[in-house]
Order: sequence, then structure tokens, then C-alpha cells
Amino acid sequence: PGLVQSIILTRISGRTKVPESEELSSLAAHRSTLCLYLSAKHIESAQQKLLQHYPVETPVAICFRLGWSDEKIRLVPLSQMAEVTQQENLVRTTMYVISPALSAATVPYEFPRIDRVTGARSQLYHPNHDRLFRDKN
Repeated sequence: PGLVQSIILTRISGRTKVPESEELSSLAAHRSTLCLYLSAKHIESAQQKLLQHYPVETPVAICFRLGWSDEKIRLVPLSQMAEVTQQENLVRTTMYVISPALSAATVPYEFPRIDRVTGARSQLYHPNHDRLFRDKN
């Protein structure tokens, strides 16, 4: 709450083009949580387009081979997204999650945190939240 409420799942245009209305730079203008897949090969271009709209310190979770025994998750500022991807030779099965929400207090402790923007949490699971299908107890 107070940071982002929407998620965009997309990829950067490469050999297979995306529709003009879905170009990364126009989607990034929303500054919502943006999940970027099939884009490691074009990560420098993606970072450049994202930096047109997101602050350089915006947290990015670089998620490589999620669910596999060799999975890697790196939390870095947007300004380091391409550099870390290239240093660690992350390709193909890499998902990038670009989101101001990753700086919140709810990010798991094992990831280094970037300065917290807010301590606000969703009220959905608060004991006093009015629910349609469940009692408060």
C-alpha cells in the first residue's frame, strides 16, 4: 500500500517484436511492479529503458532458475541490474522483478535491503480487517 498496486508481466522486444503499445519504455512509465522475462540477452537496453522512468535506486530482484537446485536471487538497485546479470552470466531463465515494493520491510531478511521507502503493510490480513467470507476471529 502506498507504493504500488499493479503488476506488469512483459519482455523486451528482441528477435520477436512486441506490439508498439507494449514497448518496455511505455510500460515502465507506469512505475508499477514490472516483471521482465526473456530479456537477459538484452539487459543493457532494458535497463536503459527502465531508467527513463524508475529512479536508479529502485530495487530489482534478479531471479535466475527459480525452483531449480541452482537458483539465484539477487536484490540490487536498478543501476546495477545489467552489471550483475553479466558478471554472474545469467541468461535465458532469468526473471527480473523491478519494484519499489522490494524496499519495504516485508522483503525477506536474507536479501540485502535498499533504504525502506515505507513501513505500510496491507490491511488484508490484519485481525480487524472486515472480510466478506471469513469471520474476524
